[in-house]
Amino acid sequence: MNGQTLHFGACGAVSNVWNPISLAKHLCMKQCENLSLGRVPPCILTGQGARSWAERMGLEIVDERKMISARAFRNYKHSKRKLKRYSLQNDISFSPLDTVGAICVDSGGMVASGASSGGVSLKHEGRVGQAASFGSGVWAVMSRDGKNPSVASCTSGCGEHLIRTQLAKNSAESLLDSSPTLGLDKCLKENFLNSPFLWDVSERLGGTLALRFDPDNGEGELLWGHTTKTMCIGYMSTENERPKVRPDTFYFVFFMSLPFSVYNVYIISVYSIISTYESGTRTKSCGFWDSIQSSHSTLPYNPLGSKD
Repeated sequence: MNGQTLHFGACGAVSNVWNPISLAKHLCMKQCENLSLGRVPPCILTGQGARSWAERMGLEIVDERKMISARAFRNYKHSKRKLKRYSLQNDISFSPLDTVGAICVDSGGMVASGASSGGVSLKHEGRVGQAASFGSGVWAVMSRDGKNPSVASCTSGCGEHLIRTQLAKNSAESLLDSSPTLGLDKCLKENFLNSPFLWDVSERLGGTLALRFDPDNGEGELLWGHTTKTMCIGYMSTENERPKVRPDTFYFVFFMSLPFSVYNVYIISVYSIISTYESGTRTKSCGFWDSIQSSHSTLPYNPLGSKD
């Protein structure tokens, strides 16, 4: 999702496309184009239609066997064996997730957000999770008047839980409160853990990464929260060759925050992986604890763009 144009692109249940996030980005960019005969550019494509569109756009198409890693295949066989040994009810606690998300802000205060997920183990064919659902996997809105802050977020967890609660949109908008840290914590408790849309769910699995930038003073804040046992966080700026990664395994509500300045930081990227092994319903909401120093860059805006 592009916070400047507010356009959204997504794909799901697609095979053979080497980088599905690139397909989603192209769909987002194509929203700006006008089609003949009053047709509307698609923002979400799935299945064979998504693959065909990717081929027309010149994206890399590979053999299906290349898409399956040895680790994923081992996990699949392990899950199948567990399914044979136990009933589905006793297997609920085993639900490894592999979502990766990124939110970023550039020196002009523009924000963007993206997410990619392989889904949950033994998912039904054709299932589409939160990553490709509007307001559930990603959200980004740039400041229009210079008064309200720019906000962005991405989520991970059980896709069905995140879709029913639109956690990405709600968590980003919670940062508009006078205290974004308290706002995010309130959002996770009221709009997720205690959400009426999850009344029939006993174990509510979700996490969010969120960013707020204030154009008035050029400062921002990075926060996250989760209801799972663990969540892995990474961050970087343009002076870093690779992200710094730190696992998060706190069980209690904990707050920490350190603002950053876009006059020193061109882009910040955040990645998340949530593990639901032995997960609970505890929350954590934190801010950016390490200051990032890098030289100002004049690179053009490229939301979720290439390594350049």
